[in-house]
Amino acid sequence: MRPSTRVERFASGDGVQVELGAIERDLASLWRAASERGHAVTRACLWNLVWLVEDEVDLENARALVDALVGTVPARVLLVSRPLSIGGDAELQAWVSARCQPAAAGGKLLCSEEITIAADATGRARLPPLVRALLVPDVPAALLTRRLPASLDDLIAHLGDVDRVVVDSGRPASPGLDAAMQLGELHRRARARADLVDLGWLRAGPFRALFASFFDPPIGPSPLRRAARVLVEHDEKGAIAGLLLFGWLAIRLHWSSPRRTGRSAWALRRPDGEHVELVLEPRPSDAGSDGIHLLALETLEGERFAIRDVDPHTIEWAGTGLEPRRMPSPEWTDEALLVEALGARGLDRTFELALRLALDLLDA
Repeated sequence: MRPSTRVERFASGDGVQVELGAIERDLASLWRAASERGHAVTRACLWNLVWLVEDEVDLENARALVDALVGTVPARVLLVSRPLSIGGDAELQAWVSARCQPAAAGGKLLCSEEITIAADATGRARLPPLVRALLVPDVPAALLTRRLPASLDDLIAHLGDVDRVVVDSGRPASPGLDAAMQLGELHRRARARADLVDLGWLRAGPFRALFASFFDPPIGPSPLRRAARVLVEHDEKGAIAGLLLFGWLAIRLHWSSPRRTGRSAWALRRPDGEHVELVLEPRPSDAGSDGIHLLALETLEGERFAIRDVDPHTIEWAGTGLEPRRMPSPEWTDEALLVEALGARGLDRTFELALRLALDLLDA
């Protein structure tokens, strides 16, 4: 490839293959050449993002998200593909490219750099030290995957090098509550070295806030203190979200001593010594992006407060003594979720407490 073509490909976001041992040198050379050719660019790096991708489709989705992110979260992005069919005799191959967006003030382009590393089955063991060597010093690092994987091996291998681990319990590799145990195991392994951020938990944040608003004046918190039953209905992707809703309610309302009363049903003790029943029910139809069809709280006196999906884009908010309302279902784009995950909201200790309570339910 002619040098000018190589530079143009790099500056336009196309991958340029580089020698594995010369990634930093080639990146510096390409940036310098791009500037000399009149590309008004500003390199910026607020994060190292180590993105584990599983196949070609996952790789293209990750690249699309990187393009959307760079204006808000400039980063060095390492797209780690394992394993892919990479051709040739090399166990590992690498490509570099620039990802640019117009700066807010106009003029120059604000650019992140993307390094794609593909490994075959033999080269997979060499990925962690290579990734470690490519992290920009003195810049925080996050390990990302767009789902909750069935195996934690690849995530565990990189834990010592990152500050945050970002997964998505709303996209579990294996549906159902068994995936919650994977999330709990990852939290246990990560907590001494990195913060765990769950995009599924963040995605359900507006849902939790809307439910909590039932108990603002004039209703007040009295129904919460007299809760007798909480029902969550969910679709296939929402099982963990439903379990975390139980955990969130339990820690906020000081419910304790979980006891299993059915396959997906539990009883917890309220602070006054009475019990509240928690029931998790699957429904086959798709819910909104958070996977929750219904969250309902009932008291022995017959009061009921519920948020339910009318369709995947509309929810109904209705409670005793309140006028029912319908409104658009709160939806988050993947880009917005990732920005939240890398910001202050990613460090949510309530999530950790809710997860621990959810795991106590599974162990009961």
